[in-house]
Amino acid sequence: MFAPDAPGELGEDLPNPDMLRRPTMRREAQSTSALEGTFEPLETVLAQDYEVGEDKSGLSEFMREVLNYLDAAECGIGQIQSGHPISLPLVRELQKLLVKGTKSDNPQAWDIRSTQVFIGSPTRRIEDARFAPMPPGRIGRLLVLLQMMSRGLLSQPLLSVSPWFERRRPEYQDRLLGVSTKGDWDDWILFFCQDIEESCEDALLRVKRLVNVRQRYRSLLDEHRYSGLSVQTAMYLIGQPAVTASMLRRRFGKSPSAVQHALSHLVSVGILRAYPAGRGNLYIAPDIHKVLAAPLGAAIDVSVPLMCERGE
Repeated sequence: MFAPDAPGELGEDLPNPDMLRRPTMRREAQSTSALEGTFEPLETVLAQDYEVGEDKSGLSEFMREVLNYLDAAECGIGQIQSGHPISLPLVRELQKLLVKGTKSDNPQAWDIRSTQVFIGSPTRRIEDARFAPMPPGRIGRLLVLLQMMSRGLLSQPLLSVSPWFERRRPEYQDRLLGVSTKGDWDDWILFFCQDIEESCEDALLRVKRLVNVRQRYRSLLDEHRYSGLSVQTAMYLIGQPAVTASMLRRRFGKSPSAVQHALSHLVSVGILRAYPAGRGNLYIAPDIHKVLAAPLGAAIDVSVPLMCERGE
């Protein structure tokens, strides 16, 4: 993931690094939206049966905003990976995708301010203002990822920066406000660099644990001589830890009976757990979900046995 001086790239041990792209981007989408006051539980976002660009009608406004981030992120990542630079037209397009179908969806929302606005200054100086809006939020944090990819510091979008900021929301807001009102860049840069360092360490641990889980899944299925769709589904869970039968039918193009047979295999060995949801079941891979939902900074034991191996 990191270049050129990192000990190794995140996702290198996986045959398909895109496996981790989906949960990482969803974790970032949930957290960056929460920083703006749009909260959807991570469990709900991970379980959402959505592919980039699909229709979002029928979803809550909060969920639409979270999923809009995925659309914008994939657009930006695609542009960077195609060799295009970060530009004002790209930033406008990303902002357009972020607000699409929300209360903020209007042509003015795509414009970029040329001056800092502020409110309630008797001297008309920003230093004396009662309130100065924060610098760009979601779009700014998305540009962090795109800039790192553009500079070759990231080869895959497997870094989530918002959870670290979210855990330090008051300080994060104070640091940004200090930049807006006082030009206090030094404190902000140190704060930002601490986020990047600790978020990278956290991401590396999560990837190593997911690689370990994937290997243990293969061994467990081999022991029971399960193959075909059962194995395909288990590998798919690395990037999508919550699934439904209809989601898998759409993903793999298999019959309802074949999908149900595979799900039964995975439930029987403890890879999946079934929970009633609407007219069917929601199936969750607890070991994967635990890795993805662990708070930033939580101790992640890379080699601990799976829950099913421990009889949990």
